[in-house]
Amino acid sequence: MAKDEGSFLLDVWAPWCGPCRMMAPAYMETAKHYGGALRFLKLNTEAFPNAGPALNVRGIPALLMFQSGSIVDQRAGVMTSQMMTEWIDNSNIAASLTEI
Repeated sequence: MAKDEGSFLLDVWAPWCGPCRMMAPAYMETAKHYGGALRFLKLNTEAFPNAGPALNVRGIPALLMFQSGSIVDQRAGVMTSQMMTEWIDNSNIAASLTEI
């Protein structure tokens, strides 16, 4: 993965993963909530099978929080939009986000 100096949330998923598909609407809702203040990206592990192990992802769905090119936090399993928002707002990257 290329070095990225910004802050973003990465959803590691696969099309065959039921919990991943179940969480997708909540991920999109959370992205809308932040309105571009934080980037929300998705990584399809079926299309890029070596990416998950390279990121030390052991199970999906997995959410990885990046800041200044490094993983600063991560969560595994299905999360609601409210859970994601609380996680982001209580993280170290929250202070670097522009006002919502």
